[in-house]
Amino acid sequence: FFSAGAFGENPYGIPDQFSFYEPHFMPAGAHREAYLMAPEAGILNLGYMVNSQNALHNLFRMGMSACDGGIGPFMGKGKVISCGNRDGLFTNSAGYLDYTPDGVISSSSNIVGQ
Repeated sequence: FFSAGAFGENPYGIPDQFSFYEPHFMPAGAHREAYLMAPEAGILNLGYMVNSQNALHNLFRMGMSACDGGIGPFMGKGKVISCGNRDGLFTNSAGYLDYTPDGVISSSSNIVGQ
């Protein structure tokens, strides 16, 4: 359903019973110098960084759809269809993100305040 490859956390691919993370992992640099642990950084690599950004970009652009490396199910139901929001209506998406602020939309303080 979700693009596990983008985030490196396939729900059925846990390496052992203790989850994905080594609990005492410290990334190089300022974290290590300050003796700060960051277990989630143990699975982070350039591929996951790029893939997760692409998946989130497609979530905003195409809605919840597996098309083009996005996040969500493939809505084809066994037939060839266009992906996600290519029709402008999100017809082939399981869902989409939507937000319309109240009041003056040209006021950044108004939007951030909501």
